[in-house]
Amino acid sequence: MEIKPETISRFKKEKYLRSLSEDDFRDQVIRPLFLRLGFGDGRDLCGPQEKGKDTVFTLATPLETYDLYAVQTKIGSLNMAKGPRQSIVETTTQLKTAANTKIILIKNKEKKYPIKVILCVSGKINDSAKDFLVEEVKDSKLEFMDSDEIIPLIDKHFPELWFGIDAELMPYFRSLKKNVEDISSSNLNYGLLPRSDSVDAASDDMFVQLRLHRTLLTLKKSGGKIIHEPKFEEFPLTGIMSKKEKLILIQGEAGSGKSTALRRIAYILANKGIKDVNEYVVPVLLRSVDIRLRDGSHSLVEICLEETKRITNSSSSSFGTKELNDGGVVILIDALDEIATDIERENILNKIIEFHNDYPNCKLIMTSRNYSFLTKIEAVKKFSVFNISPISYKEVDQILKRFEKKQALTKENSKEIMRRLQEIHGMELNPLLVTIFAATSDYNRKDIPANITELFKKFTEMMLGRWDEEKGLSQQFHAPLKDFILCQIAFDMHRRKITHMELTEFESILERELSTRGHTADIEQLKDEILSRSNLFRIIQNRIEFRHHLLQEFFAGRGIPSTEYLKSIVYDLWWQRAIVFYFGENPDDSAGLKDIVKFLNISSLEDNFTASLTLGLALQAAYLVITEDKIELFDKVVKGIAAGKEEMIERVLKGKYPLTKFITYYLLGRDSVACSIIESNLEKLIEQFKLLDPSVEEEEIFIFWIIIGLIESDAISLAEQLIRKYRPKDNRLL
Repeated sequence: MEIKPETISRFKKEKYLRSLSEDDFRDQVIRPLFLRLGFGDGRDLCGPQEKGKDTVFTLATPLETYDLYAVQTKIGSLNMAKGPRQSIVETTTQLKTAANTKIILIKNKEKKYPIKVILCVSGKINDSAKDFLVEEVKDSKLEFMDSDEIIPLIDKHFPELWFGIDAELMPYFRSLKKNVEDISSSNLNYGLLPRSDSVDAASDDMFVQLRLHRTLLTLKKSGGKIIHEPKFEEFPLTGIMSKKEKLILIQGEAGSGKSTALRRIAYILANKGIKDVNEYVVPVLLRSVDIRLRDGSHSLVEICLEETKRITNSSSSSFGTKELNDGGVVILIDALDEIATDIERENILNKIIEFHNDYPNCKLIMTSRNYSFLTKIEAVKKFSVFNISPISYKEVDQILKRFEKKQALTKENSKEIMRRLQEIHGMELNPLLVTIFAATSDYNRKDIPANITELFKKFTEMMLGRWDEEKGLSQQFHAPLKDFILCQIAFDMHRRKITHMELTEFESILERELSTRGHTADIEQLKDEILSRSNLFRIIQNRIEFRHHLLQEFFAGRGIPSTEYLKSIVYDLWWQRAIVFYFGENPDDSAGLKDIVKFLNISSLEDNFTASLTLGLALQAAYLVITEDKIELFDKVVKGIAAGKEEMIERVLKGKYPLTKFITYYLLGRDSVACSIIESNLEKLIEQFKLLDPSVEEEEIFIFWIIIGLIESDAISLAEQLIRKYRPKDNRLL
């Protein structure tokens, strides 16, 4: 909706000007109008020292000097009627004084007479009043501007003034609040959770406190010297509104909650405006891409006014120059990193700086991922930078409880998600990752590894492209291509048992993988999309590494070339999780699992134990393997874990006390036996085992792991039945 001053009637404009006080007419109309016209200075000289002028302006000349203009403002109309006679006499005196008084220029402290004395009137000056003033002042410097001259200039140079005339705050606040609550407009949870059960993460029902932090350098006297001392500052997100800084940049990783942060601020301010329309701040939510798509001639104010009209579906604006001058507008601009080129980013930032120069009392908050371009663009240096802190497990628990409240998640699954998140230690938690965990919550502990693979596929898919695409940012390379390349890179790193790679080597692999498959592409663009925009990597000086080792294992496992290669790594704990991810990617690969079994019991005790654990986890990930094969394979898993129990506990496992070693043995094995095949095939498993005529000790440990498998698979009633009949000689098993 384009802003057109001509859509507002001349009558409304004149009425609005006449309604202003003299201070407001001077400060909200004349001063900003003259500044828009290219004048400088604009000092307020009202008071005992004004000497005939309310304000003064300067204008640069071609000779690099400055001419001085004195402006006197009056409200209402000036005529020679009986009533206003005193007013016109007073005006005459003021104009004479202004014309004959030198003023000091700020630039060079030079004293100069004004070359023009301009009388600006909010109403009309009739001809007789003009004639009287010209005759009395007797100075060619005198000029007049009433509403007939002022209104066209405002239309052309200062159109946003008029859009406060019909400002409708309450409809805007209500519409904005509703817009924030509508999950489909945010793309944060939309598509990850059932639509009917989901609400926006910024709303009261779902918001979990985000925190911002920064490090400041403070001056401190030490040993007679002034030194800079770093000071860490952290506070809740909403505390940003009380900070004195007006230009603020919030940085955060993909999925860390940058968009939610801005929507939350807008939501709170809208709610506050609804409750108390006398004390309000008008929030305007924009995306950087929305600014880029506008015609270059649109100012940021015009873009904001268009947005408020769009939200309310009205021709009336939701704020005017009063709010702008008083700092009553907060502009929230999301995702500068979604703008592709430095030129486009600079154009947006120039609009922001121009707005800040015109309305320095207003706060503007912008978000971006922490990309290198932020250090290159000069305008960014004007911003105070804050960072979004990683959320803690306390916040994770609160997020999951919100989903429970909305019945999008059961309490049992919520607890299991928390347990798994705590196991994936070292990865910085963010709301998106937790949401994806919640979105894949249709599981229980018995099949966790398989679903972990799906979880990471969803997460990395988001990071490699879907996240940007859902936010309206196109990419040159499709996510599957980038996923394939990362599988090759991660496999190469894992094969070499390294966790970082030189940047030049990374580029070389990109080029090789593309060229061998007949692709010709811009390697720099591909590198940028993988390294800078996916947030899956850290870049440390001239080397790269996956942001978390589990990500390297995920891609490396899916890059394993064959089951033949699996045979060479099944005993290596370094590869265990990667192998699980391999079978999560190939859930019907029964032959691969059987090949692994062939190599059990032919190596050292420790290697055999590790291989059995890996096989158990891989079997759960291979959830499409036929039942008969699963039973056979699970039998091998339990036997492998049970074999050499005492020797494992005494010789291999670490621990100060014997019972601690046994508990370690149990903890290492419990996830590997959490297979759903036990519950439906319990009797068959036990019968097959007894056909082998096991010793008492062998049968005790076999039943022990069957019971543990049932417990871990949530088959508690069956586990209880076995426990009631279980009488092992080794009391540790009880």
